[in-house]
Amino acid sequence: MDHRVFTSTSVTEHGEPRDLVEGTKVELRFTDDGRLLANAGCNQMQGPVSWDGGKLTVTDLSTTYMACLTPGLDEQDEWLSRLLSATPSWRLDGTTLVLTGEDAEIVFEAAEPEVADLRT
Repeated sequence: MDHRVFTSTSVTEHGEPRDLVEGTKVELRFTDDGRLLANAGCNQMQGPVSWDGGKLTVTDLSTTYMACLTPGLDEQDEWLSRLLSATPSWRLDGTTLVLTGEDAEIVFEAAEPEVADLRT
């Protein structure tokens, strides 16, 4: 997953579509040093990430606390933070990543093509 960026294509909560604040998407960026950077439209979240046992585990998730002037952005950030902190399950099918929590699911598509490892 290193060096990959995923952008949400659909979000559901309690089995129903969850509308995001207009003009926003959820973005997940996985760094080469084992960190997850996440954004839901306003604040940045980050923390060390692991993929063990089909679960995405983010430890020590930290969040910036900017004043989000658009109504609903604060709640959207908090919602994503709760989902990421709850150790959701994950599956990857080609360029599609799906995170599934207790009552929510986000489907992502790779925003950047995977870079082939050219080392021999």
